[in-house]
Amino acid sequence: MGNANENSRENAAERLHPRLAGNDGLIHTIDWADLQFCRVPYQFDSSCGVPQRSWVPVGMPVLPRNVVNCVFYLYRSVDDAKAGCSPCGTGFVVAVCTMPHVRTPTFHYGVTNWHVAIRDGASVVRINTVDGGVDVIEFDPSEWEFVPGGHDIAAIELNLDSKVHDLSAVDIRMVLSRPSSGMALDELIAVGDDTFMIGLFADNSGVELNIPSARFGNVSMLPHDMAAVKEPTGFRGANFIVDMHSRTGFSGSPVFAYRTFGSDLSAMHGEGFEALDIEFNEAQLSSNGRDYAGRESFRGRIKSHNGRLKPRTMLRLLGIHWGQFSEAMPYDRRRLETMSAPETSLERQYVHGFSGMTCVVPSWDILDILDLPVFTNRRKIATEKWLESKNVGPIAD
Repeated sequence: MGNANENSRENAAERLHPRLAGNDGLIHTIDWADLQFCRVPYQFDSSCGVPQRSWVPVGMPVLPRNVVNCVFYLYRSVDDAKAGCSPCGTGFVVAVCTMPHVRTPTFHYGVTNWHVAIRDGASVVRINTVDGGVDVIEFDPSEWEFVPGGHDIAAIELNLDSKVHDLSAVDIRMVLSRPSSGMALDELIAVGDDTFMIGLFADNSGVELNIPSARFGNVSMLPHDMAAVKEPTGFRGANFIVDMHSRTGFSGSPVFAYRTFGSDLSAMHGEGFEALDIEFNEAQLSSNGRDYAGRESFRGRIKSHNGRLKPRTMLRLLGIHWGQFSEAMPYDRRRLETMSAPETSLERQYVHGFSGMTCVVPSWDILDILDLPVFTNRRKIATEKWLESKNVGPIAD
């Protein structure tokens, strides 16, 4: 009877959330360690004066496949998704573990723009699979959750399995914390921080597979209520403004910010250093700090008050891209019959295009969607079922 009750509890948990019966098939979550940086050595002394060497990441990272493959594409119909025809936008997955300290099951949520999944009706999800194909998940626009009159964000729960889906997720812990009262935002993110975005390049996106594209830039403006931007929902919200080109198809893309040693723009940068004396012997650096002839190509000497450099590295989800500022660009056109006429006969025309200034809803606003009761109640019930099925006792907060 005991075994029957135990099986019954496990079956109940499995029916409520199919992946809750165990931790097999967990989707990879993106981490700082995934980024492939050039690493260069620096020297420092131990407390007894013994020279030591360590390596720090510098420069712009190579984005490996498990980072680039962190998005899915959105279509208006199953037929379009299967054919790879007319993709409309980008989405990404946010992973939420309710009790990481006891390794409770992870919940996955597809996140995109409201204007993509709901307003424009591109609610069908297409995800790459490990066997080289795609998995098409049909959702109706009405099934996506959003905050009415809020930011241009929509989300839906997904059931993912790494044995089937070739996709990485963004851990909820990568989301920026909403600045508290009295806390300056530039303690978290500063103007000038490096960024990259992964998404759909509609003109060359792949047909049989999703083949995402990356774009790169820098934070140009921090969110401020006095510089709110009107989003497609009609809501005027504080956005990050990023100096990064985009175009149709990247709507819903995740935007990441990162820092390495030498690119830390926060107010704390450089504190505690007595001296910094670095020499580059070669222009070319490889991933292990040697040039292509195998010789050491970087030599540095750093001394600090405690005898040790602590690089302030960072990879965070900056937010979700939804659009760009448009720009009316003037050009002059002569009529063919007046090609030899004086300058006064020129006609002023305008072409409307993108300015290169990208609007990004801060990642902390994604939490407003994922904390809707429709999601939190399901997580609570499913987690309680899972704990019961595993005979786990009360968990301290």
